[in-house]
Amino acid sequence: MADRLGIKPGTRALFIGVKDVRVSDVRYASGSRVTSIPPREPVDVVVLQVDSPFALRRVPEVVGSVSALGTLWLLWATDERHIAESHVRSSGAACGFVPVLTMEVATGLSGMKLVRLRRDR
Repeated sequence: MADRLGIKPGTRALFIGVKDVRVSDVRYASGSRVTSIPPREPVDVVVLQVDSPFALRRVPEVVGSVSALGTLWLLWATDERHIAESHVRSSGAACGFVPVLTMEVATGLSGMKLVRLRRDR
């Protein structure tokens, strides 16, 4: 799972609202520094799991934790009828992030990897 999210030894990551055990176990991957408390300095990877369109309102407050060359992962339950891929994409775009990958991170859990626009890096 760590490889799928781009978390390697030495990676600084922030997990927010991650309820799926398969994903949250990444915090124990050897050599990575994963926290659930927003750090003072930006991190390499931020993973935010949302369970409703309303939860997507948290995206603007977490993008400040993403380093200039970092990635933002937005995760949601695949069977969640109220969250569409377009909702996730537009919430990232409103903050200057563009999607580079959408995939099933784990069974029943979709994920979208977003990065900053090139001009903002």
